[in-house]
Amino acid sequence: MGLSKKRILVTGATGFVGANLIRSLIQSRCEIGIFSRTTSDFWRIQDIKKKLKNFSLDLREDDKVKKALKDFKPHIIFHLGCFGGYTHQRDADKMVSTNITGSFNLIKSVNPLSLELFVNVGSSSEYGPKKNPMHEDDRLAPVSVYGASKAASSLIANAFSSTFNIPIVNVRLFSPFGYFEDAHRFIPSFIISALRRRAIKLTPGRQRRDFLFISEVINAFLKIIDYRQDVIGQTINIASGKDYSLRQVARIILRELGNPIKPGWGVLAYRENEQFCWRADIRKARALLGWQPEVSLNDGLGKTVEWFRQNLGRFKHYE
Repeated sequence: MGLSKKRILVTGATGFVGANLIRSLIQSRCEIGIFSRTTSDFWRIQDIKKKLKNFSLDLREDDKVKKALKDFKPHIIFHLGCFGGYTHQRDADKMVSTNITGSFNLIKSVNPLSLELFVNVGSSSEYGPKKNPMHEDDRLAPVSVYGASKAASSLIANAFSSTFNIPIVNVRLFSPFGYFEDAHRFIPSFIISALRRRAIKLTPGRQRRDFLFISEVINAFLKIIDYRQDVIGQTINIASGKDYSLRQVARIILRELGNPIKPGWGVLAYRENEQFCWRADIRKARALLGWQPEVSLNDGLGKTVEWFRQNLGRFKHYE
C-alpha cells in the first residue's frame, strides 16, 4: 500500500469506526492527523494519542478548518466526523450544522493539487426504506434529519468532485460492529448485559439489519486507498450484503456466552417508523475494489464477545 510517507487526516477519529481505522493506519507508519473537539472522549485512542497530530477544532469553525488543512497538507482524508448517528443525539440543528455545514467547510478548503483521496463516509440512512437491497443508484429518500443531512453531505461531495476535480469517493456504511463500539448500540449493550448477567429490555426483535464486522470495514477503506484512481467520483456501499434479525444476533451472542440471561423480548415497543428490512447491494464494491466480506457474522460476533469480555472494565459507567 505504500503509506509510510503519506499524511492522512481522519475526522471523527475518536469514534468507533475512526478509532479502528487509526489503529490500522498506524501500522503503516504514515503520519496521521486528527480533528477533535474540546468535548471529545479519547478513551478509544488514549494509548496511541501521542502518535497523532491533533487539531482541536469543530468542523463548523471554518477558519480553524482552513488553517489546519493548510498546516497539515493531507494526502488522504477520511471524513467520519458527524452527529446524529445515535438515538440519544436528537438535536436537529446540530445534525444540520455538523453534517452539512461542517462537511462543506472541510471539502471546500482542501487543496486539490496535493490531495490524492477524500473518503466521505456516509450512512445507509441516506437511502430511506427500500423493498429491495439498497443500490448506489437508488433514489435517496431519507426519513430522518440525520439521514437527510448525510445525504446532503454526499451530494455536496459529488458536486465538488465533478466541478472542482477534488478526488472524492462516497462510501455508505450499513451496520458495522466490533471492537470499541459504543455501549448503547444493540450488540454491545446486549453483550455487556449478558456478561453482567443483567436482564435487558428489548423490542420483539424482528427488525433486520445488514451487520458487518469492523475489520471488514477497515479492509474496504484500505482497498479504496489502493484503488483510488479507479473509484474517484463513485459512491460505494460497504456492507455484508446479508441481513439478520436482532433475535438471530442475540442467539449467537448467548451461545458464545453459555446462555447466561433470558432476553426480555417484546418488553419495549418498536420505535416509530421502525424499518424491518435493511440490506445492501454490494456488487459495486466487489467490481471496483475486488472486496467482499470474509468474516462471517458468527465469527465476527465471537471476536466481539471476546473483546468485550476482556475490556468490560472500560464500561463501568454503562448501566
